[in-house]
Amino acid sequence: MARIYKVPLHAGFDDFEFEDSDPKTGHEFLCEEDDMRLHGFGSLGVPPPMQVVVNTIPGGDRGTKKTLEMMKDIVIETLKDKKYGAFFRGLAIKITLDAGCKTKDFKCEAKAVHNWVRDNVKWIRDTRGFETLQYPYRTLAFGGGDCDDLSILESALYLSIGFPVRLKAIAANPSRKDQFSHVYLEVDVTGHGNWVAADPTVKTAAFGWESPLSYKQMIMEL
Repeated sequence: MARIYKVPLHAGFDDFEFEDSDPKTGHEFLCEEDDMRLHGFGSLGVPPPMQVVVNTIPGGDRGTKKTLEMMKDIVIETLKDKKYGAFFRGLAIKITLDAGCKTKDFKCEAKAVHNWVRDNVKWIRDTRGFETLQYPYRTLAFGGGDCDDLSILESALYLSIGFPVRLKAIAANPSRKDQFSHVYLEVDVTGHGNWVAADPTVKTAAFGWESPLSYKQMIMEL
């Protein structure tokens, strides 16, 4: 199943995509909940059809909060799934093994997971006129997603091997200082409040980098 949420322009992320649209009319917000399997799309190279249900969420900061809540729900639901929860834990463990991380070298593990998502999953814009939240197994199957999707994927990997995680939405556009425009995550490397930024959308940025522009922020722990 999939759900489409219709929200005003400023309630979602990556709002630069809609500069030629009327903010008063609102835009559709797509949250995918289909059962596509991770093995891919078959010989045609296309995903199976999806069914959708239309709902609404608030605009403004309330809409951003609701978006973060939905991202959190997707992560938790994925990890509770009997099939995909085990898959993402296995993937996270393999990533740390391939990186040569020693037992209890949590900084190495956190950096390895971040670098893997950053280097292997492409940032790409949403469908024009839509803000899309993808389940992490779909993001892997697609090989890409926007800031929401990469943050959901990386959060699932971190939580699966015990790292505390929180989502962080920021207003980073100087011309729209009152509107949230980007989201990434922070991971507690030590488990004692040592929060480190992890933004997988910037391919040249090291683990710990975050945008120097942040006019306001909203944080939600998972």
